[in-house]
Amino acid sequence: GLCYALNSVANRPSFLDGAWSPSGFASFFPRAFLYKTPITTLALAALAALAAPLLLRSRDRGVWRRFGWVVILMGVYWAACLASPINIGHRHLLPAYPPLHILAAAPVATVARGSHMRGALAALLIFAASAWELSQVHP
Repeated sequence: GLCYALNSVANRPSFLDGAWSPSGFASFFPRAFLYKTPITTLALAALAALAAPLLLRSRDRGVWRRFGWVVILMGVYWAACLASPINIGHRHLLPAYPPLHILAAAPVATVARGSHMRGALAALLIFAASAWELSQVHP
């Protein structure tokens, strides 16, 4: 059972950007994430990363309590992915997307605080950008 599974995974070559490797690529999961994640999601993640210091220095001391567990979850999951020599597909990154979207929503929620109109406008712009981007994908 387990020995068979470990042996079959250990002898599985990996392919990335035109190259084969018998032991996997350290950059496989970051590249797969960049290649497969919609640009709108990457932009929101970048906005969340840029806004994080501002949110942490804000007067609202509950920010770390609300979002700290998500940061820790993402860090642990990504550390496990990066440490793994098994590069068998982007599907193994799928559990990272819900926490990513939670973190990406933090700056939008901050912009929307105090004004439902600003929140609705921010959400509408994000939805429109995502819809346009996804409509450009052709099989």
